[in-house]
Amino acid sequence: MIFIVLSRQEAFIEEYFNNCALENGNSINESNSLVKSKIIYVLLVVSNLVFSQQKITGKIYGEKAVAKHVRITNITQDTSTYSDEKGDFSINASENDTISFESSFYIAQKIRVKALHFTEILVIQLKNQVNELEEVALKNKTKEKEFSAEKQNLNLNNQIRKDKKNNLHRYQPTNYNFDFVAVFGLIYNLLKSKKKRKSTETYISYKDLDELFKKSHFFNDALLKNTLKITSEYKYLFFDYCEGQNIKSDYLKKENEFLLLDSLVELSSEFLSYLN
Repeated sequence: MIFIVLSRQEAFIEEYFNNCALENGNSINESNSLVKSKIIYVLLVVSNLVFSQQKITGKIYGEKAVAKHVRITNITQDTSTYSDEKGDFSINASENDTISFESSFYIAQKIRVKALHFTEILVIQLKNQVNELEEVALKNKTKEKEFSAEKQNLNLNNQIRKDKKNNLHRYQPTNYNFDFVAVFGLIYNLLKSKKKRKSTETYISYKDLDELFKKSHFFNDALLKNTLKITSEYKYLFFDYCEGQNIKSDYLKKENEFLLLDSLVELSSEFLSYLN
């Protein structure tokens, strides 16, 4: 198609110069030939630019839904755009250009443009980068001590002995039975140190945390065990402890996941220090 257009343009230019020469009673000279060659060269360059620039259209998916607001960049031409709410996008490109797809929630991906990309809907599948988010959020955090049931029991026994020495009346036997209520009260008061709340603010409750860890793909039992170092037997006691620490309910919003994770990491460190 390019060659047909150029042939017609070249014929038109040649006819124009011939007419000019006949009007002046002269033949086409070398100067006119040089000008004609330059014009044809310019037309060739412009035509190549016009016909090589095409548009790629496509759709981007995450692992479970369409990926919206992903940045699509033509690295070769230094142009960019974003996918819409439905994951759709379009961008100008030429064959062999490099296109990148980037988002803070997905692993970046690059492709090299091929001819077939201009004739079909390009489908891009991005992978979630949950592990990378955890590493960013926990960077520079002190390493948590490994939980030891044996060490915990020893420390708990030491605390009970000290409290018994200072508050002997709490441990007086009733019908020769040990007062387990008093001992449990000691442990409960130790863990549940509630902060004074402001009446104008709302805070995350035990129920909120329970629902979150049941429904969220990010906040789950694996995160409790591997990141927060909270074992299953202390899960609900930890939720109860967090309720008393005045975590703002706004942290439950999707955009505040990092803030909530940072708070839970800090509180889990405090909670485990009580146990240890």
